Amino acid sequence: MQPLENIDPTAQGTPEVITSTPLKQKKGPKKQRHVDRIYTPSKPVTRVERSYSVRKRETVLTYLAHHRIYDPGNRLSPAGGYRAPFAREASKMFNIPVSTIQSWWNCRDKEKFERVMPSTTCATTDPSPAQSQSVSS
Repeated sequence: MQPLENIDPTAQGTPEVITSTPLKQKKGPKKQRHVDRIYTPSKPVTRVERSYSVRKRETVLTYLAHHRIYDPGNRLSPAGGYRAPFAREASKMFNIPVSTIQSWWNCRDKEKFERVMPSTTCATTDPSPAQSQSVSS
């Protein structure tokens, strides 16, 4: 019997070495920030939910970023008289607790929507409409 020889990698018929498969990229365009999205207003919610989907969270954040309320007497209203909605008004619109909406607004720029632990708070970089004190009813 002859001694074994080293295998020539350039010889035909030899199996190729597979290192790793390339990563698949997700289909479709990347998600836009809430401020950059096209806004279409929605109707007030009539059925109360206790758990909220990512889509519902995005809808509420888009509402807070784009919707404007005519309130010329308010000191937060610019010269045109329109101001951003408060968290309390968004809470009435979507039947979601104010504290939940405020925590969503504070963590709005995170890359992914992760479940935020109650002890964890996200720092805000700018004053937001969701953190304003009160609304005259």
